[in-house]
Amino acid sequence: MLLSVAIRMFLSPDICDNVGDYGHGLLLQFVEHFGQLYGADKISYNVHGLVDLGDEVKCFGQLDSISSFPHENYSDKISFRGLTHSFAARGR
Repeated sequence: MLLSVAIRMFLSPDICDNVGDYGHGLLLQFVEHFGQLYGADKISYNVHGLVDLGDEVKCFGQLDSISSFPHENYSDKISFRGLTHSFAARGR
């Protein structure tokens, strides 16, 4: 629930500017509880990276404005082009 609420706040353009510190606190709690539940050795770089998300929202705005998700729809086309190019380079 901590992660869901924090991400929801960081996605909302109406409240993300006003609740950055609160969202940051929620993410800190999430990472701490994650370590308690699954073991500190299971906290990967990606999980720990959530701690910095509040600072990123403060600097760059709501998550949707800095997300790369809209570009993921094109990943298959980009991968296909790279694959085709690599086969052409090998002479296949």
